[in-house]
Amino acid sequence: MTVASRIHVLPRSSVQPLDPRLDVTVALRRCATYRKALRAGAISYPAGILWMEPVSNWVNRHGVSVDVTTAEELEVAVAKGISPARLVMHCADPGARPVRLAVNAGVGRFVVRSAQQIALLASCARRPQRLLVDVTAQPADVLAAEIMARQRLDLIGLHCRLADASRDAVADHVQQMIAQMSWIRSKHGVILTRASIAEFHAAEIGCDRSYLRVVSDGLDEAIDDACARYRYPRPALVVAMRRSALSPTG
Repeated sequence: MTVASRIHVLPRSSVQPLDPRLDVTVALRRCATYRKALRAGAISYPAGILWMEPVSNWVNRHGVSVDVTTAEELEVAVAKGISPARLVMHCADPGARPVRLAVNAGVGRFVVRSAQQIALLASCARRPQRLLVDVTAQPADVLAAEIMARQRLDLIGLHCRLADASRDAVADHVQQMIAQMSWIRSKHGVILTRASIAEFHAAEIGCDRSYLRVVSDGLDEAIDDACARYRYPRPALVVAMRRSALSPTG
């Protein structure tokens, strides 16, 4: 049975594109620019760009990760040939269906922000599921403990959504995540290996390579400083691009 046959969701036509005004050439150029300029970590892109065939081909060719939030986005990503292992399901939908479909499809990672989402994943997991805790609105301690108490759930990292893309703000968020990772190591004896940041504001980042490299260098420096301070092994960094970063006004 194929992955697609296990995901019984809405027709592909029901999924709206990221931005109808977005030019394919612009999208391809920006995807490539972000990937080359943000050298501090790997880049993931929103599923909404996959409706453009040349862009979905680029994503497949370069093996980058794709962020999905709904059952419809999951179906499109699988239909476009994206390996489920490269999909990241952000558990934002209050319903259980998207999460269950993602588990059945073999999605590689889940980002959770509540005890309810953790319980749901634990209830439908038949094999170990890799989780990141969203620490944007709350520290990781409570949810980390929830995950540790469940079978078949593997806490691998932390995730944070940014409200400010300035170098200092990004560095501050990264340092806070490393501090929380260090606390989790002390409390639970687990070393988290992935730090994920998302929601860059396109108005601040745009697509200027020189500024993107400044941000990337700032990320590198912030991670090195925090890891040295807490004597923590450097985690892999993932930068999830904000949707507007690929739109005409971004």
